[in-house]
Amino acid sequence: MLLDRRIAHIKKMEAHKRQKFGQEINLTVKTNPVGCTHCGYDKTYNTSTNPNCVYCGGKYWIYTETKYNEFVVVKFITELEQYAKEAGGLQIGDAILSARIEAMDYFKNIMQYKTRIEVDPYGTSATPITNPSLLTVLAVSPTTLRTEIRVHCKRVTSDK
Repeated sequence: MLLDRRIAHIKKMEAHKRQKFGQEINLTVKTNPVGCTHCGYDKTYNTSTNPNCVYCGGKYWIYTETKYNEFVVVKFITELEQYAKEAGGLQIGDAILSARIEAMDYFKNIMQYKTRIEVDPYGTSATPITNPSLLTVLAVSPTTLRTEIRVHCKRVTSDK
């Protein structure tokens, strides 16, 4: 009971930190794929039998995307963190996000489907984000007490 109260207090402090120092980011979560009803399925190549299908783009699988906004603290990796090896193999310009524990499934989904996260490099929460930094998720891990998660992200250029 005492530990539960302490964890609730830590969650409140972390939420306050995200509100004070955090920013809103855009997350795109995909659902499980559904087969295209307008073309056939090629079992050999796991794609559509019609490569020019306008509904699935020749992939046969159609995903439903849902957009979420999540409030996180974004820490871009600088030379100092890289030198101190706090970054764990990340390069300068990559990021570590601190988010609420309830958002873990969103970030794991983003990692599974390799979608990108849009982050404002200037730290504002203005939406829509103009000229966002695009990040891909490398790892999602909870803190020791499971009160929040750390999301290690790699920065990508917009042309990839």
